[in-house]
Amino acid sequence: MTQAQDVAAENLAEFVAREARTASDGALAVTGIVGVVVAAGVLHFRPPAWPVFTAAGVMLLALAAWGVTDRELRERSLIGRTPHTFLRAARTAAALTGWLAMLAAIFGLLGVALGTIIS
Repeated sequence: MTQAQDVAAENLAEFVAREARTASDGALAVTGIVGVVVAAGVLHFRPPAWPVFTAAGVMLLALAAWGVTDRELRERSLIGRTPHTFLRAARTAAALTGWLAMLAAIFGLLGVALGTIIS
């Protein structure tokens, strides 16, 4: 398979993991900071559809946290150190938080798009 076919065949989880793994430390830091600022700002001002925007901020923060912990686990395995159980748990928690935030954002967008439908 060529690289273009590999990229076309990957699913969403593989795409996000590849992007987080290839991002620089600075890009992950900026992503995390933007996620915190978005979530905190939205929770402070509570604009219309605020749960959707909060979920988007949490997704960015979870992506950055997952990328940092995944990178640390990979570096530990390359130098022969045993991966720390806490790092594995943190990576799993970040992934779970990110997926739950994504689902909240998707269903929140559907709720905003559909509005209140009375039958």
